[in-house]
Amino acid sequence: ALWYRTDNPSNAELRSPYVYLTDQNCTSISPGQVLDLTFNQVSIQEITGISIVGQGSVSASVDAVYVADEILDKNTGEFIQTKSEYGSADGLAITNTPRRINLSRSAVQPLELRFETGDASGNINGGTSGPVRVTLGYYNQENHVPQQKQSSRYQI
Repeated sequence: ALWYRTDNPSNAELRSPYVYLTDQNCTSISPGQVLDLTFNQVSIQEITGISIVGQGSVSASVDAVYVADEILDKNTGEFIQTKSEYGSADGLAITNTPRRINLSRSAVQPLELRFETGDASGNINGGTSGPVRVTLGYYNQENHVPQQKQSSRYQI
């Protein structure tokens, strides 16, 4: 569920209905998976948080949250522009009790990487099924010290 303030003068904080993964065609999740969920709220001025709850014997955690308040075409539902972005790097364990993560502007941003691999040769993997090893360099925001994280092999 989203916690948000409306664009009316009351400035009241409201909570949207919960969105169920199964209602958005997500029947299983795995470690590291990014979930793209759609909330259909209108008149949002500011998104202040999200609430997450598990049902049954769910064992999972959330590492980071990114929420984009997007403007969509009223007739087609097509994306027009991103109005605001919010996020949090405060993780939590999902339990049977609703837990809230407070959001702030631009705390977490998505990162998109695209790889183009060559065609496969007789003795080297390639093409769209070839494994790729990635080394990602980034700066730690707290002390601006260069960091480096090397991934394991990913199938792309």
